[in-house]
Amino acid sequence: MAEQSSMHFYFIWAKERIDEMDAALASLEAKGGQVQADSKARADQLIADLKKRRDEFQATAKAQAEAGEAAWQRTKMQLESDWVGFEAQVKTYFDTVGKQIEQQQTTFREVAAAQMKAWREAADKFRVSATTMATAKRTEVDAAVKQMMMEASERKNG
Repeated sequence: MAEQSSMHFYFIWAKERIDEMDAALASLEAKGGQVQADSKARADQLIADLKKRRDEFQATAKAQAEAGEAAWQRTKMQLESDWVGFEAQVKTYFDTVGKQIEQQQTTFREVAAAQMKAWREAADKFRVSATTMATAKRTEVDAAVKQMMMEASERKNG
């Protein structure tokens, strides 16, 4: 159960990063039309590079989906490095395209919204899991109490 819990943590972590990457890419692509013509080619190339990084990150995470916890721990180090690279490349995009502060703020808000959504989903899943586990344990406890009461009654009468 502990390994499953740890694995769940890694899955949530990877999903949050992928959601953030998707939000950043969606924002950059939406604002791409506002980039000046001389920066457009460079911006398009950077977006293509970011998509490639996101796809590689997602593929690596997916490949580890059925691996054990030790494999996830090794892979998580690589994924964290890939995540830092993705963030650095987003910064390069902003630096290259001309420090469009409005775009940075919009992207930040959209990434934050993606994080909040992922956290809410994770919290909802945790709540459902905890409720299911509590219900299952309650049934076990009730059955054990009932059994103990029957045995006590049999000993008293017998």
